[in-house]
Amino acid sequence: MIIIVLLLISAYLVYFDIRYQRVPNIINLLLLLIVLGGHIYNKEPLGYPLISALAAFGTFLLIHIVSRGKLGMGDCKYTAIIAFQFGYYFWLHSTIYTSIIALIISGILLLTKKIDTKTPIPFMPFLVSGWVLNYFIPTL
Repeated sequence: MIIIVLLLISAYLVYFDIRYQRVPNIINLLLLLIVLGGHIYNKEPLGYPLISALAAFGTFLLIHIVSRGKLGMGDCKYTAIIAFQFGYYFWLHSTIYTSIIALIISGILLLTKKIDTKTPIPFMPFLVSGWVLNYFIPTL
């Protein structure tokens, strides 16, 4: 059930990021509360999910800083929520899928001159595609 809710909210975030080039904090907070509620409801220990979330957030925060804000803080928060839900190794594999998908699509758009190197590209569609692909086609 939580996967369906996660998919629906993530689809909204994809739409919002494409349309407005931002990820609303309130939606990320709602998503975090749903995921946290799921862990509590299932009486799961929160140590590993919390460490996973902090590691994912820290990694993306570093990218945010190095890129001078080109990767948004909403993306950093969202990726932490995915790591909190699924764990660090799932997040890591999802991030690899995300990167490959972003590289291919951005490369095609650059080669066909639909965008240039200064065009802002919403990253949420890639983040969501990465974890969905990893969820439905698990890494070995």
